[in-house]
Amino acid sequence: MEKIKCPSDILYEKEWRAAYGNRCNAIFLSNLMHDGESMRKLFHNEGGTHSLPVEVQIFYEYYKDHDKEKMLNRIEEVTTDNNGYVDFYLHPFHIDGYLKNKTLQDNRSSLCAFYGGTHESSWADLSNYEKRATMRVTDEFSSGQSVYYDNKSVAEVLKDTVEKTTFLEKKIEEPTKNEQLDLLVRNLIQNRDEKLHIPTYAKALKLINNDLTSAFEQKTEPLEADAYVPVIIMLDEMSANIFNQIDYKQQRTFHKSDLGQEMLKFSYLTTQNMFKKGNSYNGFSADAMNAWLSDIKNTDLWQVAQRKITEAIVERWAHRVEVGSLLNNRMMELATIKPKPKEAMYADYWQEDMKRSGYMNLYVKPQNIR
Repeated sequence: MEKIKCPSDILYEKEWRAAYGNRCNAIFLSNLMHDGESMRKLFHNEGGTHSLPVEVQIFYEYYKDHDKEKMLNRIEEVTTDNNGYVDFYLHPFHIDGYLKNKTLQDNRSSLCAFYGGTHESSWADLSNYEKRATMRVTDEFSSGQSVYYDNKSVAEVLKDTVEKTTFLEKKIEEPTKNEQLDLLVRNLIQNRDEKLHIPTYAKALKLINNDLTSAFEQKTEPLEADAYVPVIIMLDEMSANIFNQIDYKQQRTFHKSDLGQEMLKFSYLTTQNMFKKGNSYNGFSADAMNAWLSDIKNTDLWQVAQRKITEAIVERWAHRVEVGSLLNNRMMELATIKPKPKEAMYADYWQEDMKRSGYMNLYVKPQNIR
């Protein structure tokens, strides 16, 4: 049975598991529906390796019951955040002027609107669900998985996506031997259809971070890959629910918050390739990790902190990280300022941050030049 001794082991374990996800299906569906890559981006932004974005279930039910009004109502619910804004990047399927014309639009709508028009999503037209194609699709951005579709229709692939039996909750069977962590994981899975309970998620993240750190420092035995890697994937993908709830006010303090620090630690522990498989060099240092976290936390300006976080994540990509991390992707999004809050007391802060974003290089310490 495979063991986890350092961050690189996690990457190798995640890589083969990623091949059982739905990303190729998402690419196939976007290709046939010509939806401006809305479906592909949905899986890219929300994971899709072992989880199912709710919009996919909504469209599948629409195909079965033909109830367009119900579909529109549900899409509107899932694409609107706590402040009433549509998260355009996270949810490529969105409603524009819903109360006026009940039109479902995809991510081409903003471009069409620029030229004075709108574009209804292909997913609103049931006749499109019968489109068929024969093609090979390769997920070049993550697992490298390749799937051949032999005269498959949109409806058939949509059904396969919804009914796929490789979803993460069906794979978490091995106990981690950390009873408290196992209990929290079961709680998160059982309540997956509800709004994420952040304290439960944060506690699970802290516990797994502690287990990983102890194992990497060789203070405990290496961890069982079959027990821990599915949990790591789950926590990584569930992070989308955290970022979905972050507004401008929370964005400013994310890097200093306890949850933000645990998420940064989780990223550090699970998305670095410190050595090639088969080599004996571990390369992990808890002191180096804690120093990096401390530097981020002690950075006064949140935009500078986010710049440091983004640079660290990009640097990891340069070291043969061949499997994606939704948490990393969404963490880097925090470098882009969120919509202006409705509370007047934050208006001046928001205006100042908007101005600063245009000349961020003035706030970043220059690198040593030789």
